[in-house]
Amino acid sequence: MMFANHQAFGLGAGLAMYDYFGTTIPTLELLIITPLIMLGILLPDIDTPTSVLGRKVPFISYPIGGLFGHRSITHSALFCGGLMYYGFSLNSPVFFWLGFGAFMHILGDFFTPSGVPVFWPIPKRFSFFVTFATGGFVEYIFAWGVFFVGVAIASGFLVF
Repeated sequence: MMFANHQAFGLGAGLAMYDYFGTTIPTLELLIITPLIMLGILLPDIDTPTSVLGRKVPFISYPIGGLFGHRSITHSALFCGGLMYYGFSLNSPVFFWLGFGAFMHILGDFFTPSGVPVFWPIPKRFSFFVTFATGGFVEYIFAWGVFFVGVAIASGFLVF
């Protein structure tokens, strides 16, 4: 997925998940965690020096990309689960929401033909049975569709 589509998909899916699990988030808290989720959505692509985040921190991106390559450790359950676990164990919502954003990124990449190595260091990649080309028209429609449905669900306009 491309940058804007990762952001749209991740936020939309996250908002829908809040509603599904019956979680009500006060507006102030939502204003604090949304940037954390958006940053977390960028984190898995830190292994690519040409990504949005990779260009900001090349001193981190080049070593990670050089050691592991793209879509390896940063696209695994170990990575996002580790962040979320760290957040729980330290009672730090910052790391939890960064991990949640990373999870949303990985979930979005499940829809690409390349898939993701969820169980890294096992190299097998997994994807959904329906995939679409990265940066293609279908990706944009899907990601922004999820975003608008998530906003509609979270705001009460669409009820399940």
